[in-house]
Amino acid sequence: MIERHLDYFAASLHMPEKICRDGGYKVVYPIAFYKRGYEDENSVRYYYGNPNSKKALAVLSGQSLAAFRSLENTDAQIIDAFLSRGARCSRIDLAVTEWVEDTLVTLEDVEQWYKQDKITSSWLSGGCKMIVDVPKEDLNVAQTIYIGSQSDRGKKGIFRAYDKGVEMDLGQFMVTRLEVEDRGDKANVSANRIAKTNDVAGVFRTRFNVDDEQFERLMQSPVAELTRRSALPKRDAIDTAAGRWQWLIQKIAPSVRQAIADDEMLDLGDANLTKFLTAAGLLDVMRDGANDLANKLYYDKLLKAGLDERLEHRKEDAQCLTWKASRIETG
Repeated sequence: MIERHLDYFAASLHMPEKICRDGGYKVVYPIAFYKRGYEDENSVRYYYGNPNSKKALAVLSGQSLAAFRSLENTDAQIIDAFLSRGARCSRIDLAVTEWVEDTLVTLEDVEQWYKQDKITSSWLSGGCKMIVDVPKEDLNVAQTIYIGSQSDRGKKGIFRAYDKGVEMDLGQFMVTRLEVEDRGDKANVSANRIAKTNDVAGVFRTRFNVDDEQFERLMQSPVAELTRRSALPKRDAIDTAAGRWQWLIQKIAPSVRQAIADDEMLDLGDANLTKFLTAAGLLDVMRDGANDLANKLYYDKLLKAGLDERLEHRKEDAQCLTWKASRIETG
């Protein structure tokens, strides 16, 4: 599954602060260089008080953009809604995300693209760096590859690739994300191109292109249709759950099935299966399900025998006696 979409958008525009105040926008903590911040009902944030500009800075995070897409807005329409009001984009992030199915682009692939001179990008002059998090426990290690200058990132932007599966606690080699972060004049150019074409992949390639079959597949494959998802303000939680179940069903379930078959063949009994079900928290769920089924079957037998009404009368008599006893105790 492949997604290609806008993941961050920031633009300056003429918008009176009075609109935020009169509209009852939520007050939020300001970012650097700004003194005041507000958030509207769509999670769009507006910042004011920059000493060098009287304009507001509008910021749409990935969550806010996903919410707009859930209302059947394209990325082009979202951007155009701001540009048509005279906004000038100062930062735009474009994301290409692949969820593992039959194939998956990995960070090792990105590293090889760089080493084999397959990449075309102005960021190449800033070099290629890999940052690895050091976990406190024996956990998956998060890695991010940057191509471009970190010191010039605020002005020139950067390319990054990271294992999003680790970030989402799904494990390694489950989800890979490639991102182009454009800044300044080039960000505004990219925003205008997307507003006219809605071609995220095409604009992505103007900033970072690779002569490789895997990269070509990422850019040309059909995109997963996710715009109609409900509850998109919880997008990360939904993606995490969906990705985890996809991994469990496709990768773990076949292994468990084979392990059960192997134990049966070797006459090892159900000890290992019981341990697995207990560790997964499934044993209690299965027990409760079995009890519910048994109770339903028992009730169906009583119903057929015409005994259900007598049981209801006994239940009512017991409740009546309990009520009378409570009245006697309270005097």
